[in-house]
Amino acid sequence: YALLSHSLCDMVPGVPLYQNAVGAPPSDHGALPRWLDMPTTWDPHRQVALDPTAATHAYRRAEIGLAFLDGAPEPRGLEDLGGRALAMQQNTLSAALVQAQAPQQVVANAVTLDPGAGFLWQVETGAAPVAIVDVAAYDAHLKHNPGSRLRLSEWRHPLAYDIGIAALAANQPLIDQLNEQIDHPRQSGALHEMARIEGHHYTAPQSDGLSPPLTRAQILAMR
Repeated sequence: YALLSHSLCDMVPGVPLYQNAVGAPPSDHGALPRWLDMPTTWDPHRQVALDPTAATHAYRRAEIGLAFLDGAPEPRGLEDLGGRALAMQQNTLSAALVQAQAPQQVVANAVTLDPGAGFLWQVETGAAPVAIVDVAAYDAHLKHNPGSRLRLSEWRHPLAYDIGIAALAANQPLIDQLNEQIDHPRQSGALHEMARIEGHHYTAPQSDGLSPPLTRAQILAMR
């Protein structure tokens, strides 16, 4: 909200298409993150007025999977780790799903690591033989580490959600243009082909609209 409202950018990709992820801002004002070439006179704690946002059509579906070391048995789910320790990122949706749904032995043996780009690298270097991770994060890791020993299992957690691009609600012409650029390659299969060429795992979205907010009870029921 702050980046768009302060005109530091025109669009923000990777936005979950839920009703509480776009629309009216959660507060009247918010702080900006630091940015490249930020003026030295800018107070990092300064609050900026927030404007409503809107989202484009979906361009992909976000999924959660299991990454495992090459040569080891492929896990078919959280119940199929065979005593192997599972790495998870602290304070993430994936970690919450493990703690709420995984067998007690898996929870007891789990290794909790700091979230971020270095998470899978820690798994590479011996933190744990299996990791629960966003599929897109695995693809990004593989892109930067082509010699990675990690492989992605075919298992996916049932909890998945569509992803779009956010822009200011007042900038409807931009949203319309983005929708045109999203719809054609998605409907023609070009996005699947682009993902194949890049070696990425692509799942098409299921809807273009905003989904109602998920409740904790609904999340825990998805197994």
